[in-house]
Amino acid sequence: MLELKNAGKKFDSRWLFKNLNFQTQTGDFISILGPSGCGKSTLLRILAELDTLSEGSLTQPANTNPGFVFQESCLLPWLTVSENVGIGISSKTISLSEKQEQVQSILKTVKLKESGGLFPHQLSGGMKMRVSIARALINNKSVLFMDEPFAALDDFIRFELQEELLDYWKQHKMTVFFVTHSVNESVFLSQKLWLFPQGNQQEFKELDLQKKDFHPQQYRQSPEYFRLVTDISDRLRGRA
Repeated sequence: MLELKNAGKKFDSRWLFKNLNFQTQTGDFISILGPSGCGKSTLLRILAELDTLSEGSLTQPANTNPGFVFQESCLLPWLTVSENVGIGISSKTISLSEKQEQVQSILKTVKLKESGGLFPHQLSGGMKMRVSIARALINNKSVLFMDEPFAALDDFIRFELQEELLDYWKQHKMTVFFVTHSVNESVFLSQKLWLFPQGNQQEFKELDLQKKDFHPQQYRQSPEYFRLVTDISDRLRGRA
């Protein structure tokens, strides 16, 4: 369980957020949703212990094995796809053959099994993001932090990757924290939302979407999906 108590983050004299209190359970899929500049990405970095709070406390579960997916793919251009994915695996702890097996397994999961020998300049934007996700997932990560990973992709690729991420999460029940500007994306992916309403970042809200277990493609066309998108959009605008 992860817990924030009376958490706040301040830049100079401006508070990005203040008095945040919440707990998460293992296997939660949580989207952090709000307008630009409200502190979504900063909060994500704090949860991943890449930044610190100005006040309050963060309690993390023991033996967390986290992965992080940034807005950009951040691949090393002189390494192949396989080498980029395997860069975080120490050859001191496992043999080279075991490392290669792990890399091939995760590349198969993200549908890049035949692309391991390619270099980043040979990849499309969607393929680069798949490599970034594979690199974050390898070693059976228990927690995944994702900072708007699909924002720069076209709708077709974004929808495809959303569905693949959801399938992977359902199979492995890892905990996911997902930052997004998109109401549609947050409703489609998440079980819970952490919401920063427009113009009042202090009014942080946690919402349990209580979604039924639809097939992903069916859910995107369901009345429940459209109802939640409308409701969350109204909340962001301060209309609910």
